[in-house]
Amino acid sequence: MRTGAITTGAEKTVEAGLTTILCSTSPIFTFLITFAITRHEPATLTKLFGVIVGIAGICLIVGVEALSGLGNALVAKFAIIAALIGMSVFSTTFAFALYFRLVRTLGSVGVTAQAYLRVPIGVAFGVAFLGESLAPSALIGLACVVAGVAMMVPAKT
Repeated sequence: MRTGAITTGAEKTVEAGLTTILCSTSPIFTFLITFAITRHEPATLTKLFGVIVGIAGICLIVGVEALSGLGNALVAKFAIIAALIGMSVFSTTFAFALYFRLVRTLGSVGVTAQAYLRVPIGVAFGVAFLGESLAPSALIGLACVVAGVAMMVPAKT
């Protein structure tokens, strides 16, 4: 059975609040891996306390009642955690490596320039898939966004 099919079933079995809590557990696993395996930085009691307080905060935000079904559908919950680990290792790790490489190459302002590109892409998706229309000022706005991004990203010489 494919991982996607397992996690899709898990998402249908586990309530959204508990899924949110399970998906926010990456600091716990990062602390444990740092402490037990990589030891690339000190795994201090302060950091451990921060991990515990942080997950407690997440539980309080989502609602402690989301934890009531924690013992049920364990396979589904583990599938959500298996998916989280996969995303952490393959997606997040790659994204962070790329991000920090870009910061060195483009600088912090250049890297954050991509945030301006989200809006035209989102609007384009709305036009293409939802039948939304563009205001005449949208094309001028797009030109401004592209010009602004070009000015924020250093030119290669």
